Amino acid sequence: MLTWRRWLAGCVLPMLLVCLASAERAPKPGPALESSLRLAPPQLTAQEARRFIDRVAVRENRFYQPGVGYDGRTGVTVDGVDIDFHTGRPVAVRNFSASSKESVHVALLVKALRGDRTAELMLSPDPRYPGRASSRALEVLTTKIATYERFNREYPGFGGFLPWYTLRDGRLVPIPSVREGDGWETRVPGLDNGQLAWSLYYAANALQELGHRDLARRYRAYLGVLSRNVVDIFYDPASKQLRAESTMVRGNRRPPSKNAYATNARNPYYLDDSYEGLLLCHFADLFGDWSKHPAGRDAIWATPRRKPGSYTTASGQKITIAKSWVGSSHEEWGELVLPFNALPLDRLLFSNAQRVRTAYSAEHGIPGLFASTHKPIAPTESPEYVGLAGFFAPRGTLERSRTRSIVAPYAAFPLALEPGGKPLFATWLKTMLDAPRMFGPLGMGESCSVTGEKIAPCLTWDGKALPMLAWMGGTRDELRRYLARDGKLAPFLARVEADYRLFDGLGIEGTKLPLRAPTAAVPWAISDFR
Repeated sequence: MLTWRRWLAGCVLPMLLVCLASAERAPKPGPALESSLRLAPPQLTAQEARRFIDRVAVRENRFYQPGVGYDGRTGVTVDGVDIDFHTGRPVAVRNFSASSKESVHVALLVKALRGDRTAELMLSPDPRYPGRASSRALEVLTTKIATYERFNREYPGFGGFLPWYTLRDGRLVPIPSVREGDGWETRVPGLDNGQLAWSLYYAANALQELGHRDLARRYRAYLGVLSRNVVDIFYDPASKQLRAESTMVRGNRRPPSKNAYATNARNPYYLDDSYEGLLLCHFADLFGDWSKHPAGRDAIWATPRRKPGSYTTASGQKITIAKSWVGSSHEEWGELVLPFNALPLDRLLFSNAQRVRTAYSAEHGIPGLFASTHKPIAPTESPEYVGLAGFFAPRGTLERSRTRSIVAPYAAFPLALEPGGKPLFATWLKTMLDAPRMFGPLGMGESCSVTGEKIAPCLTWDGKALPMLAWMGGTRDELRRYLARDGKLAPFLARVEADYRLFDGLGIEGTKLPLRAPTAAVPWAISDFR
């Protein structure tokens, strides 16, 4: 009989000695971690990816409850929660938010109403009973539109659009100023409201189809408020562009018809990008009232936004891309929403962007992907937002990226929009969630350092909702159908095609290259899913 002493001496001790010897020979972790410390994580099959996402959705459910991810009294989102560095449990609600967070919440609620399995697991009051998500979603959508309507009555100067807001006594109010110019009492953000406008269009149409006609009418009426006011508030006749931020001249209590709007003098910038800002531009183009500025509709598209760029892999293979800002996955938000992919060239360039994104991390042994996110910190530090976080590319294509030491789970979301890309998406997502403290009591974490030593101790809507909504396909297929029915798909695609005119005659290189799987894991990673 094999005694426990003989078993310990013959099996466990030799294995322990081997591990210790290996640890002595291994280089110490640091900012530039050696690839010898990292093993390529296994690639998930389609079935494994499905099971993995189900597990994530069940854990995520704890975030999408009243008092955590949103306010039960008003139905609107908070930015998220701050969490304990060591336990991952919530310690404080981030009692502010914006229309960008609202946009994904509305979309997820509609997905649950439509019976999407993942949305039901996430939004049900109890994930053991996913069918209860439908009644919860209907309740929240009803409460939410009532909050929007009240805000528009109390602050008509915003024209129905939302500022960065906080919650006070069951009301949505603009974040007040601490110093001159830093509050949102008279400022209207354009980019975030473009995201919300399309979610309201999605909700109004879906609710009508599902038989919730009274609620659909209220969402459509609110969408009409935005349509009437979008040009008056955001179009700048002098620059012939849409403002990224508009300032009310006569305060927030006067409606647009009795107000005036100006470009922020301290920080004048416009929605001339080819990223998330496109959402407001297309909304204004297709639904806005341009009667006061008849030439403005074409003027905002006068300069092409999509510009050719190129990335060269470590093996010397070139990939044609549309130039990015910093290469953050956040820039792909629009592809989640609108049917840009109905244009073949857009599909090619979107896929090439994912080839670059995955190739860069795979070639450099980076255990994750990049996106604008909160910076991972030590337990005693305070988190800060890192906007310039993306993959680095040579030749000035993405020169603004300043960090490659931070990976964010939500950065994987564009891969879920690739045809057949869900297993690869889940593999990259799991690689990042396998890092220490990155899969906590409320689901997926915000970001971590590539060494595994630090995390961002907060959970946000951007970091949690985008990958799950992408797994559900986003809203682009449904919006393609609605736009076609409303006679707006053809003009939308004509704008997109014209905006790609700098690519005319160019050969699109790299389209045959595979998307890369992770080649490294975060050191000392222990999976929650084994």
